[in-house]
Amino acid sequence: MEFLDTNHRIIIKKSFVKNARITLKSPGEIHVSVPYFYTQANISDLLVTHRSWIEKHLAMLVKNNLETKNILDQHIGEILIFGFWEKIDKKPIKSHLKKTLLEYLNITVNEKAKQMGVEYKQISVRENKSRLGSCSYENNLGFSLALICAPKELIDYVIIHELAHIRYKDHSKSFWQYVSEYCPMWKQKRATLKKNVNLYLNLLDSL
Repeated sequence: MEFLDTNHRIIIKKSFVKNARITLKSPGEIHVSVPYFYTQANISDLLVTHRSWIEKHLAMLVKNNLETKNILDQHIGEILIFGFWEKIDKKPIKSHLKKTLLEYLNITVNEKAKQMGVEYKQISVRENKSRLGSCSYENNLGFSLALICAPKELIDYVIIHELAHIRYKDHSKSFWQYVSEYCPMWKQKRATLKKNVNLYLNLLDSL
């Protein structure tokens, strides 16, 4: 692990996964998920093998964090609501944001579900930082409050994605084909969300 400087914290998690996975959650943290049989030498080899990828994406994270800070500095006292900057004038602001997002979700999820021919049970909004949407095996849908910051067309992609999981409980080829039927530009929208999610989460954390 000699290519990693002291500013990087490596967090190792062993579980019943089949394949090793490296995730960068922040510029200073490298999360490594590996099967139980992996030795320290295996983990070291894994990190060395993926050195270029790690360094490239760490640099991207640093750049993204700097851009996020610059945007936040330019919009002090404001919040993004459906992609538009608005002055914060309602208290408590998070309750207002949750209510606003839930109202949009209740209408749009119902419309999209009818179009896609699927049925869901409940909708909830939480301050989830690890994922923007979820669909349980009981077909309950969960959405992150961070979505309130995104333009409605991006929220709609997340809605379609989670509704598609009612039919397909995986990310198989059939799942993505199904998503494409109702959201042809899903790749672009997914990439935009991935690029902006750090800004959305930092905005909510600042409230």
